[in-house]
Amino acid sequence: MKEVSMISEDGNENDFGCEHLTRVISRELQVIEKLEEDTSEFVDKVMRFIQDIASTDSQGETVSQRTSCIEESS
Repeated sequence: MKEVSMISEDGNENDFGCEHLTRVISRELQVIEKLEEDTSEFVDKVMRFIQDIASTDSQGETVSQRTSCIEESS
């Protein structure tokens, strides 16, 4: 976790004015939002992976591979 500097951007020690805190909180919220997006994408990929494994038959073909072969031969 990132430490908040004890010196504000204008050089005043221990100056945690509203404006400074708002900027810090805003940056942290952006980081959290990015983590939420990344987590959501990761969960989607894992779910697709699990579905592929669950739909794989004993020959190692997935349902989608078998379906595409059937569609091509039609």
